Amino acid sequence: MKNKAKISSGIFLLLALIALIVLAFPESNTNQKFEIKKVEITGNKYLSANIYAGYTRTETEEELNGLNLSEIKDRFEKHPYVKYSDVLYTSEGTVRVTLHEKNFKAIVLLNGGQYLADEELNIVPLMPFTNNIDLPVVENVKGLTVRSSKRNAELKKALKIIFAAKFLDESLFNAISEVDMNNGGGIKIRFANDDYSLLLGRENEIRKIAYFDVLFENLNKVQSKGILKYIDLRFKDEICLGFRNTASFDAGRKI
Repeated sequence: MKNKAKISSGIFLLLALIALIVLAFPESNTNQKFEIKKVEITGNKYLSANIYAGYTRTETEEELNGLNLSEIKDRFEKHPYVKYSDVLYTSEGTVRVTLHEKNFKAIVLLNGGQYLADEELNIVPLMPFTNNIDLPVVENVKGLTVRSSKRNAELKKALKIIFAAKFLDESLFNAISEVDMNNGGGIKIRFANDDYSLLLGRENEIRKIAYFDVLFENLNKVQSKGILKYIDLRFKDEICLGFRNTASFDAGRKI
């Protein structure tokens, strides 16, 4: 009898403990129903809060009527620019949505359209009214499609070149305007404020970018604009300079 009493007592205590846990941790906040009248958006860089609210249909009380936090979170995370979001009911009728946008690294030209590529090789359409996208353009990527972008070795190589430039020298990264993958041919880089091209060719592209970074620092110290036509790194252990008009080049200047 004593054993039965102990077992009954133990079951009672267990049930009481479960009840306390349920009371202490009610249904997740994201699924709770609140009277939501307004959404405040923070963390946005690429698009204004108004555009995000319009896309997610969370602009008006009518659109918000009947939604819970989980549904609002889901709507924002379906936006192609958003990696994930945090939602919080902050006060009576107000929800704060903190956006964590994707980290875009380049603009990709594909089939006449413009796309943004992130560090995970995803590409999404460049949307109207996008801000803060002073990024290098990647073009002529062989075999690239929207669905296959994560498996495309050429896009991966282009972004590695861009990452290397940013790692080596922020000014070099900022100077790059285009990375032309030439549909599998020799890679060419163009610069925003200079009228010469960098011919990388193929193989050892990252090493070549490191070589060029040293030269780039010196080019900034001399008047190379209008003189240089191209810098050719296609040949092993050689740097070839092509000039537009050799007569205008000061031979006493070292690069």
